[in-house]
Amino acid sequence: MARQEAITAQYDRVAPWYRALSPLFLINPLMRRKAVAAMALRPGDAVLEVGVGSGRNLPYLLDTVDYERDFDAVLFSLSYSVIPADVRPTALDRAWERLRPGGRLVVLDGGVARTRLRPIIAPIARQLTKLGPGNPDTNPIDDLARLGEVVSRPVLFDIYFVYTVVKEPG
Repeated sequence: MARQEAITAQYDRVAPWYRALSPLFLINPLMRRKAVAAMALRPGDAVLEVGVGSGRNLPYLLDTVDYERDFDAVLFSLSYSVIPADVRPTALDRAWERLRPGGRLVVLDGGVARTRLRPIIAPIARQLTKLGPGNPDTNPIDDLARLGEVVSRPVLFDIYFVYTVVKEPG
């Protein structure tokens, strides 16, 4: 089975149980709100969410913006670590190209690469990835740093993170 097919099959297996499994993965509304807040959206802004999964961020986005075709913000929501490593740069570049100058690209995701609790959490994370897709060793800061200055906000003891890069004009 091809890598993308394997990821899709794994997500399809967990999707019906996603809401029930969210507490096991420590996924909570606070971290979703932090990611949406990091986009600094205004009424009328347009957002591209990469990897919408179950669409659980939609209520937070709908409270803030209307739909358009150009993008003031891009959100990788718990999806960056699921994208195969060799495809991530292309996905990031394409999202960046669609972002208006002054717009923000935000990555909300989990991983154990930077946490101080790595010795404790890494074995647990490896077991959890058997339930759902994703690579717990993903650390997008290097990919994002080539785009501009990265602002990093840890969530839940650095297990999850919200990274933001602003696209400079011109």
